[in-house]
Amino acid sequence: MTTVEERLDRLEATNEKQKLQIERLQAAREIENMMSQYEYYHVNWRHKDVMAMYSKKPSTRVYFGEMGYWEGSDAPQKAWALLDRLSPRPGEMHFHPTFCPIVEVAADGKTAKGVWTTWGFETMPDPKTGKLLPQYSWGTYGVDFIKEDGTWKFWHFHIYRLCMYTYDKPWTELDGWNPTAQEGQGMHVPDDIKPNGPGIDDYPYRRDKVVVIKPDPPLPYETWKDTTMY
Repeated sequence: MTTVEERLDRLEATNEKQKLQIERLQAAREIENMMSQYEYYHVNWRHKDVMAMYSKKPSTRVYFGEMGYWEGSDAPQKAWALLDRLSPRPGEMHFHPTFCPIVEVAADGKTAKGVWTTWGFETMPDPKTGKLLPQYSWGTYGVDFIKEDGTWKFWHFHIYRLCMYTYDKPWTELDGWNPTAQEGQGMHVPDDIKPNGPGIDDYPYRRDKVVVIKPDPPLPYETWKDTTMY
């Protein structure tokens, strides 16, 4: 026969389990809002606000597709300083809404993983002619999050490129990342903020290859050791 003490212990265990489930649901919502907040900051060139959204752990990483990755507690400052040094020029515009979110919060509530698809349209001056260059870009995000002092932070932030193309030439006429559109960004990296490592193959669109969309969506996991880094 179940004693009163046993019933109370069982009830307390159930309450703790439900509390953690609610906290994880709240965390997923906070993370989705966080990613949208990042997009609003990014398109308005508020990269100092973006930098503040990152963890200060030495293991923090920021990947910018084919450009490479920055690692360390100052990785966000170096990576986003690259865009800040370009600064918004007259007529320049970047708009990259995110959609199709998949967020998994670890069972222990300490870390989380998420992926998003992003489509954007951009306008920037051609470095050779100065003429405004309209273009489109597709890609995905793979992001690891960590909770620090009660606040969710970007931990590993990975932008995967799919295709970029100007409005007058479709992606089916290109092989890989559009060199004309990329050149228009003027993405020269100064020596003092060079990436710590090379870019990885993020499988940009090619006519001669089977299309592979990266990254894989996150799966449920108990704690960080049970998963892999984006």
